[in-house]
Amino acid sequence: MAVKVSGFSFVHNAIAGGYPLLEAIHSVIDYVDEIVVVDCQSDDGTRNLLERLGVRIINGEWGNAAGETLAAAHALHSECEGDIIVHFEADEVYDRELIREISIEIEMGNEDLAVWRLQVSQNFQRCRWYPELVHRVFPKGSVSKVGHTTGRHDDAQVIDPKWGYLWDCTNIFRDNWKQRFEQQARLWGHSEPFYRRVPLHFLQDPMDFDVEAFLSEPHWTWTTTPFNIPAILMPLVGQTKYEMPR
Repeated sequence: MAVKVSGFSFVHNAIAGGYPLLEAIHSVIDYVDEIVVVDCQSDDGTRNLLERLGVRIINGEWGNAAGETLAAAHALHSECEGDIIVHFEADEVYDRELIREISIEIEMGNEDLAVWRLQVSQNFQRCRWYPELVHRVFPKGSVSKVGHTTGRHDDAQVIDPKWGYLWDCTNIFRDNWKQRFEQQARLWGHSEPFYRRVPLHFLQDPMDFDVEAFLSEPHWTWTTTPFNIPAILMPLVGQTKYEMPR
């Protein structure tokens, strides 16, 4: 009997925060048997969007401590019908070739997989993290949420980056940027948004983070961006605000 696979995520106020949730879901929907999203008390229309998409919604809590909130939301993956979980954050979009390779690996019996993630911001103009390894595919109930990843990926099979990246589209939309950072700051316990030092791209050292400079720099276009952006994300390049259908 074929193994059943669930695509799983959780979210709080995706519309207000500028999360490309629609692209995230669409990037995996053809390769899983169901999509399950934990809605953590969204009040900005996110839940209505999920209902229109026809995904299965589970109610979650939005708390004041990041570790507790994220761990509790992730634990609800136990309610998925699938034996294998393909996890994605609300702003993580799989390269088409990568999710296809993941599907092949699952069909071959590989149930514990890690992928390379690339976190970008500012209309794809900056790379916030160099590629990092994250655990995203696992048997139901086998791991918990820990920081950026899920459980330990030491024993997981690593998908070759030649198949593409898991694109973490953190803060790529400038009109949502401050609002999203304030939202995250409350969750992580900061009184003010927490600004990181970010590299311009892979080959440059991190630079001091200047908020006004960040918001005023010109956009990349599809002809000038230094990244090989997946087709599903190309329409978002150069946008300052993410508009999801209401």
